[in-house]
Amino acid sequence: MARSKFDTDPEVAHVGMTETAGVETYIAWGDEGPMCTVSVTPTGDTAGISLMATPPVHQRRGIGRALLSQVINDYRRRGVGRFHLGATEAGRPLYASLGFELVADLSVWVLGQGISDGQGPSRSGRHVEIWPGSGRSDDGGGA
Repeated sequence: MARSKFDTDPEVAHVGMTETAGVETYIAWGDEGPMCTVSVTPTGDTAGISLMATPPVHQRRGIGRALLSQVINDYRRRGVGRFHLGATEAGRPLYASLGFELVADLSVWVLGQGISDGQGPSRSGRHVEIWPGSGRSDDGGGA
């Protein structure tokens, strides 16, 4: 799919998958190593998407879109009909283009030394967006 949709050299990209305690991690590999990764936690007909990351050198090349689309299609073939994820602002355009819908904008809470002078819990100014959309994707022509 990545090769045909994004004109990627067949020798450059292939996808590997690892599984750990119910979490499946997909990795798109190139000649220089990993190009993108996404983890999925399936539960019945729902799957949580997490830890999607693409190093800056590989961003804006369609690799993340191709990998996530392939993952969504794989899970649809397994009977998953609903996907949810938490996202940063950087991921918003990709997820929206694949059919995910923003339903909540949540604050991120952290606890640890250096966060608030080590004096206890603090609320960060960062936020997480929750996108439980249809996760629509297809193998041809669409997003």
